[in-house]
Amino acid sequence: MGKIFAGIFFSFFALLVIHIFFLVLHIFLWITEGLVLGIFVETIYFSVLLKWMLLADIIWVSFVLGFVLKRKKYKTEPQHYLSYEPIKHPIAAVIIPTFNEADNVEKVVKDYKMQPNVKYVYVIDNNSSDKTPDIAEKCGAVVIRKKINKGGFGDSCVVGFNEVLKTDANIVALTECDGT
Repeated sequence: MGKIFAGIFFSFFALLVIHIFFLVLHIFLWITEGLVLGIFVETIYFSVLLKWMLLADIIWVSFVLGFVLKRKKYKTEPQHYLSYEPIKHPIAAVIIPTFNEADNVEKVVKDYKMQPNVKYVYVIDNNSSDKTPDIAEKCGAVVIRKKINKGGFGDSCVVGFNEVLKTDANIVALTECDGT
């Protein structure tokens, strides 16, 4: 469908250029030779270029109508609906970006470790100056230490997602370390 739409779209501009060329050509002839009613009407009426243009216009309009009529019910067809398939064996991974969260990290990691389907807890430490990564490791989280604070929160999220992709987790949660 995309190729057909692109073909229709670009052919419109080709036809537009041809029509403008035809119009400019006849305006040029009218300016140089003057408006001789019989000759001007005859050149337009018997013009082979005009006949090809009209044929191209008819073909283009029929393609557009066919495309529109075929796509009329595209969005309402049931095979295009999203289907819901429950996860039979949920395995969750939690990503917790941190920066100087020593006061909160122990409670947050332990709370997530107690959840029934949470198998992985990743703490992405953004070069904390306190004991955040040590406390998280002690609680059983996988700690990824960034040596420099580059990229901030967004970079920590990306690092966490890249680590989770290496696991067998089929559910991923991204959370703050403040307990919310």
